[in-house]
Amino acid sequence: MILPIEKWIAEQNYTEEVTDLLNEGIISYKAGAYRAGLLFSYLGFEKIIKNRLFEARRPDNLQEAAWSSIQKNLNDDHRWEETVFDTVTVYAKTPIFLQDNKKREEIKRHLTYWRDRRNDAAHAKKNEITNAHVETLWTFMQNNLPLLVVRGSRNAIIEDLKQHFDRRYTPKGTDFSYIIQQIKHSLHEEDLISFYKEIESSIFKGVLPIDSDDEINKFWDEIIKLKEPFSSQLVKYLKSDEGANVFHSFIEEYTERIILFSDDRQFIYNLWYEKIENFRDPYKLISVLLRNNLIENKESAFERLTMCLNNKIPSDTFSFTFLIEMGYPDYFKELVFGNRFLVNKFEWGNKNLEPVTHYIKYRDLDEQIVKSLCTAFGGLYYPRDMCKHLKKFFSLNEEKRVQFIKIAEQINERLPKDLGF
Repeated sequence: MILPIEKWIAEQNYTEEVTDLLNEGIISYKAGAYRAGLLFSYLGFEKIIKNRLFEARRPDNLQEAAWSSIQKNLNDDHRWEETVFDTVTVYAKTPIFLQDNKKREEIKRHLTYWRDRRNDAAHAKKNEITNAHVETLWTFMQNNLPLLVVRGSRNAIIEDLKQHFDRRYTPKGTDFSYIIQQIKHSLHEEDLISFYKEIESSIFKGVLPIDSDDEINKFWDEIIKLKEPFSSQLVKYLKSDEGANVFHSFIEEYTERIILFSDDRQFIYNLWYEKIENFRDPYKLISVLLRNNLIENKESAFERLTMCLNNKIPSDTFSFTFLIEMGYPDYFKELVFGNRFLVNKFEWGNKNLEPVTHYIKYRDLDEQIVKSLCTAFGGLYYPRDMCKHLKKFFSLNEEKRVQFIKIAEQINERLPKDLGF
Protein backbone atom coordinates (compact mmCIF):
# COMPACT_ATOMS: atom_id res chain seq x y z
CA MET A 1 0.00 0.00 0.00
CA ILE A 2 1.35 3.42 -0.98
CA LEU A 3 1.17 5.88 1.88
CA PRO A 4 0.15 9.54 1.38
CA ILE A 5 3.67 10.58 2.47
CA GLU A 6 5.14 8.48 -0.35
CA LYS A 7 2.93 10.23 -2.91
CA TRP A 8 3.97 13.57 -1.47
CA ILE A 9 7.69 12.74 -1.67
CA ALA A 10 7.27 11.66 -5.30
CA GLU A 11 5.84 15.09 -6.13
CA GLN A 12 8.81 16.94 -4.65
CA ASN A 13 12.19 17.59 -6.19
CA TYR A 14 14.41 16.59 -3.29
CA THR A 15 17.98 15.39 -3.57
CA GLU A 16 18.77 11.69 -3.59
CA GLU A 17 20.21 11.97 -0.08
CA VAL A 18 16.99 13.50 1.28
CA THR A 19 14.79 11.01 -0.56
CA ASP A 20 16.84 8.09 0.77
CA LEU A 21 16.47 9.33 4.35
CA LEU A 22 12.71 9.81 4.01
CA ASN A 23 12.31 6.41 2.36
CA GLU A 24 14.32 4.79 5.17
CA GLY A 25 11.87 6.38 7.57
CA ILE A 26 8.93 4.94 5.65
CA ILE A 27 10.47 1.46 5.46
CA SER A 28 11.11 1.53 9.22
CA TYR A 29 7.56 2.74 9.88
CA LYS A 30 6.06 -0.07 7.81
CA ALA A 31 8.22 -2.56 9.69
CA GLY A 32 6.97 -1.23 13.02
CA ALA A 33 10.35 0.30 13.92
CA TYR A 34 8.85 3.65 14.84
CA ARG A 35 11.95 5.08 16.56
CA ALA A 36 13.98 4.57 13.38
CA GLY A 37 11.06 5.85 11.31
CA LEU A 38 10.91 9.09 13.28
CA LEU A 39 14.68 9.54 13.36
CA PHE A 40 15.17 9.12 9.61
CA SER A 41 12.16 11.32 8.84
CA TYR A 42 13.42 14.08 11.14
CA LEU A 43 16.90 13.93 9.58
CA GLY A 44 15.33 14.09 6.10
CA PHE A 45 13.39 17.17 7.17
CA GLU A 46 16.53 18.88 8.47
CA LYS A 47 18.47 17.96 5.32
CA ILE A 48 15.80 19.70 3.26
CA ILE A 49 16.31 22.91 5.24
CA LYS A 50 20.08 22.50 5.05
CA ASN A 51 19.94 22.18 1.26
CA ARG A 52 17.74 25.25 0.98
CA LEU A 53 20.29 27.24 2.92
CA PHE A 54 23.07 25.97 0.65
CA GLU A 55 21.16 26.73 -2.54
CA ALA A 56 19.98 30.20 -1.52
CA ARG A 57 21.74 33.49 -2.00
CA ARG A 58 22.52 35.59 1.03
CA PRO A 59 19.35 37.29 2.26
CA ASP A 60 19.45 41.05 1.81
CA ASN A 61 18.89 41.65 5.52
CA LEU A 62 21.83 39.51 6.69
CA GLN A 63 25.46 40.56 6.95
CA GLU A 64 27.97 38.69 4.81
CA ALA A 65 29.91 37.52 7.86
CA ALA A 66 26.81 36.01 9.48
CA TRP A 67 25.84 34.23 6.26
CA SER A 68 29.36 32.88 5.79
CA SER A 69 29.32 31.56 9.35
CA ILE A 70 26.05 29.72 8.70
CA GLN A 71 27.41 28.19 5.51
CA LYS A 72 30.57 27.09 7.32
CA ASN A 73 28.66 25.47 10.18
CA LEU A 74 26.39 23.62 7.76
CA ASN A 75 29.48 21.84 6.46
CA ASP A 76 30.44 20.77 9.97
CA ASP A 77 29.13 17.26 10.73
CA HIS A 78 28.94 18.11 14.42
CA ARG A 79 27.13 21.44 14.07
CA TRP A 80 24.85 21.30 11.04
CA GLU A 81 21.72 20.11 12.90
CA GLU A 82 22.04 22.83 15.54
CA THR A 83 22.68 25.40 12.79
CA VAL A 84 19.55 24.37 10.90
CA PHE A 85 17.47 24.64 14.07
CA ASP A 86 18.89 28.08 14.90
CA THR A 87 18.40 29.56 11.43
CA VAL A 88 14.71 28.69 11.59
CA THR A 89 14.04 29.71 15.19
CA VAL A 90 16.54 32.41 16.14
CA TYR A 91 17.67 35.51 14.15
CA ALA A 92 14.70 37.52 15.43
CA LYS A 93 16.06 40.87 14.21
CA THR A 94 17.22 39.49 10.86
CA PRO A 95 14.91 36.52 10.15
CA ILE A 96 16.16 34.12 7.51
CA PHE A 97 12.98 32.10 7.09
CA LEU A 98 9.95 33.62 8.79
CA GLN A 99 9.27 37.34 9.13
CA ASP A 100 6.25 36.93 11.38
CA ASN A 101 7.39 36.68 15.02
CA LYS A 102 4.30 34.74 16.12
CA LYS A 103 4.71 32.20 13.35
CA ARG A 104 8.40 31.86 14.12
CA GLU A 105 7.63 31.22 17.79
CA GLU A 106 5.03 28.65 16.79
CA ILE A 107 7.50 26.85 14.53
CA LYS A 108 10.11 27.01 17.29
CA ARG A 109 7.74 25.23 19.70
CA HIS A 110 7.03 22.53 17.16
CA LEU A 111 10.67 22.07 16.21
CA THR A 112 11.72 21.92 19.86
CA TYR A 113 9.15 19.18 20.42
CA TRP A 114 10.32 17.19 17.40
CA ARG A 115 13.98 17.65 18.27
CA ASP A 116 13.21 16.19 21.71
CA ARG A 117 11.40 13.24 20.10
CA ARG A 118 14.37 12.79 17.76
CA ASN A 119 16.64 12.55 20.81
CA ASP A 120 14.25 10.09 22.45
CA ALA A 121 14.49 7.92 19.34
CA ALA A 122 18.24 8.27 18.84
CA HIS A 123 19.25 7.66 22.46
CA ALA A 124 16.70 4.99 23.37
CA LYS A 125 15.14 7.08 26.09
CA LYS A 126 12.12 5.87 28.04
CA ASN A 127 9.57 8.03 26.22
CA GLU A 128 7.62 5.82 23.84
CA ILE A 129 7.64 6.51 20.10
CA THR A 130 4.54 5.21 18.31
CA ASN A 131 3.20 5.17 14.77
CA ALA A 132 1.18 8.30 15.65
CA HIS A 133 4.40 10.23 16.35
CA VAL A 134 5.81 9.38 12.92
CA GLU A 135 2.57 10.19 11.11
CA THR A 136 2.23 13.51 12.93
CA LEU A 137 5.81 14.44 12.06
CA TRP A 138 5.06 13.75 8.40
CA THR A 139 2.00 15.99 8.61
CA PHE A 140 4.08 18.73 10.23
CA MET A 141 6.64 18.46 7.43
CA GLN A 142 4.05 18.68 4.66
CA ASN A 143 2.30 21.64 6.27
CA ASN A 144 5.35 23.69 7.16
CA LEU A 145 8.05 23.03 4.58
CA PRO A 146 6.31 25.35 2.07
CA LEU A 147 6.72 28.14 4.67
CA LEU A 148 10.37 27.45 5.40
CA VAL A 149 12.06 29.15 2.48
CA VAL A 150 15.08 31.44 2.71
CA ARG A 151 13.69 34.94 2.56
CA GLY A 152 15.34 37.95 1.02
CA SER A 153 17.27 36.58 -1.97
CA ARG A 154 14.70 38.03 -4.36
CA ASN A 155 17.10 40.56 -5.89
CA ALA A 156 19.55 37.79 -6.71
CA ILE A 157 16.80 35.83 -8.48
CA ILE A 158 15.85 38.90 -10.52
CA GLU A 159 19.46 39.30 -11.60
CA ASP A 160 19.69 35.62 -12.56
CA LEU A 161 16.52 35.97 -14.64
CA LYS A 162 17.84 39.07 -16.39
CA GLN A 163 21.04 37.24 -17.24
CA HIS A 164 19.21 34.16 -18.45
CA PHE A 165 16.71 35.94 -20.72
CA ASP A 166 19.25 38.37 -22.15
CA ARG A 167 20.24 36.91 -25.53
CA ARG A 168 23.55 38.76 -25.39
CA TYR A 169 24.66 36.43 -22.59
CA THR A 170 22.49 33.30 -22.66
CA PRO A 171 21.53 31.26 -25.76
CA LYS A 172 17.88 30.52 -26.35
CA GLY A 173 16.82 27.16 -24.95
CA THR A 174 19.24 27.17 -22.01
CA ASP A 175 17.83 25.31 -19.01
CA PHE A 176 16.48 27.59 -16.29
CA SER A 177 15.21 24.95 -13.83
CA TYR A 178 17.77 26.10 -11.27
CA ILE A 179 16.07 29.51 -11.17
CA ILE A 180 12.68 27.87 -10.72
CA GLN A 181 14.07 26.00 -7.72
CA GLN A 182 15.44 29.26 -6.31
CA ILE A 183 11.98 30.78 -6.58
CA LYS A 184 10.42 27.76 -4.93
CA HIS A 185 12.81 27.93 -1.99
CA SER A 186 13.23 31.67 -1.62
CA LEU A 187 9.87 33.42 -1.89
CA HIS A 188 6.87 33.58 0.40
CA GLU A 189 3.26 33.62 -0.70
CA GLU A 190 2.69 37.26 0.21
CA ASP A 191 5.65 38.29 -1.99
CA LEU A 192 4.71 36.40 -5.14
CA ILE A 193 2.38 38.80 -6.95
CA SER A 194 4.76 41.73 -6.56
CA PHE A 195 7.57 39.42 -7.70
CA TYR A 196 5.62 38.47 -10.84
CA LYS A 197 4.95 42.13 -11.57
CA GLU A 198 8.63 42.94 -11.20
CA ILE A 199 9.62 40.14 -13.56
CA GLU A 200 7.23 41.39 -16.21
CA SER A 201 8.17 45.06 -15.89
CA SER A 202 11.93 44.74 -15.52
CA ILE A 203 12.67 41.71 -17.71
CA PHE A 204 9.91 40.64 -20.07
CA LYS A 205 8.52 43.99 -21.18
CA GLY A 206 11.02 44.74 -23.88
CA VAL A 207 13.71 45.93 -21.50
CA LEU A 208 16.01 43.14 -22.65
CA PRO A 209 16.57 41.81 -26.20
CA ILE A 210 14.27 38.77 -26.02
CA ASP A 211 13.54 37.36 -29.46
CA SER A 212 10.28 35.45 -28.81
CA ASP A 213 7.55 34.79 -26.30
CA ASP A 214 7.83 31.00 -26.22
CA GLU A 215 10.50 30.84 -23.52
CA ILE A 216 8.70 33.47 -21.46
CA ASN A 217 5.49 31.46 -21.64
CA LYS A 218 7.44 28.32 -20.73
CA PHE A 219 8.75 30.15 -17.67
CA TRP A 220 5.22 30.99 -16.51
CA ASP A 221 4.16 27.39 -17.09
CA GLU A 222 7.03 26.15 -14.93
CA ILE A 223 5.82 28.49 -12.19
CA ILE A 224 2.38 26.90 -12.43
CA LYS A 225 3.96 23.45 -12.11
CA LEU A 226 5.31 24.48 -8.71
CA LYS A 227 1.68 24.27 -7.54
CA GLU A 228 0.56 26.06 -4.38
CA PRO A 229 0.97 28.86 -3.56
CA PHE A 230 2.85 29.79 -6.74
CA SER A 231 0.13 28.79 -9.21
CA SER A 232 -2.81 30.41 -7.41
CA GLN A 233 -0.90 33.66 -6.94
CA LEU A 234 0.09 33.65 -10.60
CA VAL A 235 -3.56 33.15 -11.56
CA LYS A 236 -4.50 36.19 -9.44
CA TYR A 237 -1.82 38.24 -11.19
CA LEU A 238 -2.84 37.08 -14.67
CA LYS A 239 -6.47 38.02 -13.99
CA SER A 240 -5.52 41.54 -12.95
CA ASP A 241 -5.31 44.49 -15.36
CA GLU A 242 -1.53 44.55 -14.87
CA GLY A 243 -1.23 40.92 -15.91
CA ALA A 244 -3.63 41.05 -18.88
CA ASN A 245 -0.92 41.08 -21.56
CA VAL A 246 0.96 38.25 -19.86
CA PHE A 247 -2.26 36.25 -19.62
CA HIS A 248 -3.09 36.68 -23.29
CA SER A 249 0.34 35.61 -24.51
CA PHE A 250 0.48 32.68 -22.10
CA ILE A 251 -3.03 31.32 -22.79
CA GLU A 252 -2.43 31.60 -26.54
CA GLU A 253 0.32 28.98 -26.17
CA TYR A 254 -0.83 27.04 -23.11
CA THR A 255 -4.57 27.16 -23.74
CA GLU A 256 -5.23 24.04 -21.66
CA ARG A 257 -4.21 26.02 -18.58
CA ILE A 258 -7.50 27.90 -18.83
CA ILE A 259 -8.88 25.30 -16.42
CA LEU A 260 -6.99 27.15 -13.66
CA PHE A 261 -9.41 30.05 -14.11
CA SER A 262 -12.56 27.91 -14.10
CA ASP A 263 -13.76 29.14 -10.69
CA ASP A 264 -14.38 32.61 -12.11
CA ARG A 265 -17.26 32.12 -14.54
CA GLN A 266 -17.55 35.84 -15.25
CA PHE A 267 -13.89 35.97 -16.27
CA ILE A 268 -14.37 32.93 -18.55
CA TYR A 269 -17.48 34.42 -20.14
CA ASN A 270 -15.74 37.72 -20.84
CA LEU A 271 -12.83 35.80 -22.32
CA TRP A 272 -14.82 34.07 -25.05
CA TYR A 273 -17.39 36.79 -25.55
CA GLU A 274 -15.17 39.87 -25.75
CA LYS A 275 -11.48 38.96 -25.84
CA ILE A 276 -11.80 36.08 -28.30
CA GLU A 277 -11.24 38.32 -31.32
CA ASN A 278 -7.69 39.03 -30.11
CA PHE A 279 -6.64 35.38 -30.17
CA ARG A 280 -4.52 33.99 -33.00
CA ASP A 281 -6.55 30.77 -32.94
CA PRO A 282 -10.01 31.48 -31.50
CA TYR A 283 -11.12 27.96 -32.52
CA LYS A 284 -8.66 26.47 -30.04
CA LEU A 285 -9.90 28.69 -27.23
CA ILE A 286 -13.56 27.73 -27.76
CA SER A 287 -12.59 24.07 -28.09
CA VAL A 288 -10.72 24.01 -24.77
CA LEU A 289 -13.53 25.84 -22.98
CA LEU A 290 -16.16 23.45 -24.32
CA ARG A 291 -14.08 20.36 -23.50
CA ASN A 292 -13.87 21.54 -19.91
CA ASN A 293 -17.56 22.44 -19.66
CA LEU A 294 -16.78 26.12 -19.18
CA ILE A 295 -19.35 27.31 -21.72
CA GLU A 296 -23.00 26.66 -20.95
CA ASN A 297 -24.46 27.44 -24.37
CA LYS A 298 -22.41 26.15 -27.29
CA GLU A 299 -24.69 27.79 -29.85
CA SER A 300 -23.88 31.22 -28.42
CA ALA A 301 -20.20 30.38 -28.39
CA PHE A 302 -20.27 29.17 -32.01
CA GLU A 303 -22.02 32.34 -33.10
CA ARG A 304 -19.54 34.52 -31.24
CA LEU A 305 -16.63 32.55 -32.68
CA THR A 306 -17.90 33.00 -36.22
CA MET A 307 -18.52 36.71 -35.77
CA CYS A 308 -15.03 37.28 -34.35
CA LEU A 309 -12.87 35.16 -36.68
CA ASN A 310 -11.11 38.16 -38.24
CA ASN A 311 -9.97 36.03 -41.19
CA LYS A 312 -8.40 33.30 -39.01
CA ILE A 313 -8.46 29.61 -39.83
CA PRO A 314 -7.72 26.72 -37.43
CA SER A 315 -4.08 26.03 -36.57
CA ASP A 316 -4.61 23.18 -34.12
CA THR A 317 -5.99 19.99 -35.68
CA PHE A 318 -7.00 18.36 -32.40
CA SER A 319 -9.00 21.38 -31.24
CA PHE A 320 -10.77 21.84 -34.57
CA THR A 321 -11.59 18.13 -34.81
CA PHE A 322 -13.37 18.47 -31.47
CA LEU A 323 -15.36 21.45 -32.79
CA ILE A 324 -16.35 19.37 -35.83
CA GLU A 325 -17.59 16.62 -33.50
CA MET A 326 -19.57 19.24 -31.59
CA GLY A 327 -21.27 20.36 -34.82
CA TYR A 328 -19.54 23.69 -35.41
CA PRO A 329 -19.37 23.39 -39.24
CA ASP A 330 -23.17 23.19 -39.38
CA TYR A 331 -23.48 26.39 -37.33
CA PHE A 332 -20.89 28.11 -39.50
CA LYS A 333 -22.71 27.04 -42.64
CA GLU A 334 -26.06 28.32 -41.38
CA LEU A 335 -24.62 31.67 -40.31
CA VAL A 336 -22.53 32.26 -43.42
CA PHE A 337 -24.66 30.71 -46.18
CA GLY A 338 -28.04 30.50 -44.45
CA ASN A 339 -30.20 32.70 -42.27
CA ARG A 340 -27.58 35.35 -41.45
CA PHE A 341 -26.11 35.31 -44.99
CA LEU A 342 -22.77 36.62 -43.65
CA VAL A 343 -20.97 35.86 -46.89
CA ASN A 344 -22.89 38.76 -48.41
CA LYS A 345 -22.41 41.19 -45.51
CA PHE A 346 -19.86 43.80 -46.54
CA GLU A 347 -18.02 44.10 -43.24
CA TRP A 348 -17.93 40.40 -42.35
CA GLY A 349 -17.52 39.18 -45.91
CA ASN A 350 -14.57 41.36 -46.81
CA LYS A 351 -12.88 40.56 -43.50
CA ASN A 352 -13.23 36.77 -43.48
CA LEU A 353 -11.98 35.52 -46.82
CA GLU A 354 -9.94 32.58 -45.52
CA PRO A 355 -12.57 31.01 -43.20
CA VAL A 356 -15.07 30.85 -46.09
CA THR A 357 -12.72 29.17 -48.57
CA HIS A 358 -11.38 26.93 -45.78
CA TYR A 359 -14.93 25.69 -45.19
CA ILE A 360 -15.63 25.17 -48.91
CA LYS A 361 -12.31 23.38 -49.40
CA TYR A 362 -12.84 20.80 -46.67
CA ARG A 363 -16.63 20.36 -46.78
CA ASP A 364 -18.83 19.16 -49.63
CA LEU A 365 -20.71 21.77 -51.60
CA ASP A 366 -24.50 21.46 -51.45
CA GLU A 367 -27.55 23.24 -52.75
CA GLN A 368 -27.68 25.75 -49.90
CA ILE A 369 -24.08 26.89 -50.38
CA VAL A 370 -24.31 27.08 -54.17
CA LYS A 371 -27.61 28.95 -54.09
CA SER A 372 -26.23 31.35 -51.49
CA LEU A 373 -23.14 32.18 -53.59
CA CYS A 374 -25.17 32.50 -56.77
CA THR A 375 -27.57 34.89 -55.07
CA ALA A 376 -24.85 36.95 -53.39
CA PHE A 377 -22.48 37.34 -56.33
CA GLY A 378 -25.03 37.34 -59.14
CA GLY A 379 -26.26 40.78 -58.16
CA LEU A 380 -24.78 44.25 -58.37
CA TYR A 381 -23.72 44.81 -54.77
CA TYR A 382 -21.61 42.37 -52.81
CA PRO A 383 -18.34 42.25 -50.81
CA ARG A 384 -15.72 42.87 -53.52
CA ASP A 385 -12.80 41.35 -51.65
CA MET A 386 -14.77 38.18 -50.97
CA CYS A 387 -15.71 37.96 -54.63
CA LYS A 388 -12.09 38.21 -55.78
CA HIS A 389 -11.00 35.64 -53.22
CA LEU A 390 -13.68 33.11 -54.20
CA LYS A 391 -12.97 33.64 -57.88
CA LYS A 392 -9.32 32.79 -57.31
CA PHE A 393 -10.25 29.80 -55.16
CA PHE A 394 -12.48 28.23 -57.82
CA SER A 395 -9.89 28.90 -60.53
CA LEU A 396 -7.32 26.92 -58.52
CA ASN A 397 -9.67 24.13 -57.39
CA GLU A 398 -11.07 22.45 -60.48
CA GLU A 399 -12.89 19.72 -58.57
CA LYS A 400 -14.83 22.25 -56.52
CA ARG A 401 -15.51 24.30 -59.64
CA VAL A 402 -17.02 21.34 -61.47
CA GLN A 403 -19.05 20.37 -58.41
CA PHE A 404 -20.39 23.95 -58.12
CA ILE A 405 -21.47 24.05 -61.76
CA LYS A 406 -23.19 20.66 -61.52
CA ILE A 407 -25.23 21.63 -58.44
CA ALA A 408 -26.14 25.04 -59.92
CA GLU A 409 -27.52 23.34 -63.04
CA GLN A 410 -29.50 20.87 -60.93
CA ILE A 411 -31.26 23.65 -58.99
CA ASN A 412 -31.58 25.96 -62.01
CA GLU A 413 -29.39 28.73 -60.59
CA ARG A 414 -27.61 31.15 -62.93
CA LEU A 415 -23.84 30.83 -62.51
CA PRO A 416 -22.28 34.03 -61.13
CA LYS A 417 -19.96 35.43 -63.78
CA ASP A 418 -18.10 37.56 -61.28
CA LEU A 419 -16.88 34.37 -59.61
CA GLY A 420 -15.34 33.29 -62.90
CA PHE A 421 -18.08 30.94 -64.08
